[in-house]
Amino acid sequence: KAVKLRLLIYNPFDAVEVLNYKKNHYRAVTLEEQCLMLKNIKNSLYFAAFNIMVCTGLRIGEFLAINSQCVYFNERYLAVRRTVNIHTGELQNRTKTYTSKRKVPFLKELVPYLKILITYVDSKGLLSYNQVKMYFQKFLKKNNVIGVNLHSFRHTFGCMCYRAGIKAKTIQRLMGHASLDVTMNTYVD
Repeated sequence: KAVKLRLLIYNPFDAVEVLNYKKNHYRAVTLEEQCLMLKNIKNSLYFAAFNIMVCTGLRIGEFLAINSQCVYFNERYLAVRRTVNIHTGELQNRTKTYTSKRKVPFLKELVPYLKILITYVDSKGLLSYNQVKMYFQKFLKKNNVIGVNLHSFRHTFGCMCYRAGIKAKTIQRLMGHASLDVTMNTYVD
């Protein structure tokens, strides 16, 4: 605009070369690794955390924001309406994107794990990102699981849904993606 208004002779940004930025591509947790985790996670809170994240596909910030007002046990769904900023720890009364605000159904088998989490949250407050990250980093390193982190649990959910024959648009909605391309090319590979 400054060039058009003749405030500048040329646009200095025309010379900028944008480098191709390749995001980290996380992988899903293999079935063998899932079995290892189910067998060896001894702490009931983190065992619950693993099950909830893998079986709902929540982002880590969405998981950290779960409290008793988010869980509808009779209807069996989680209302995703808020998130925790993993960098600041601040609870935000909004989601990452418009499509992130959603209802995520869960199987009755997840009920005991949600109750463990809610009991913890009601007595001690929300878990912090660092608490969860540090536990799983230590666990994964001790058990020689390479290339997996907390976001891998979300990828695992997407892959398991796809392998179970769930329609792509349904997976997209469950994961809170605005684009089917993101669901299919990033999470379901």
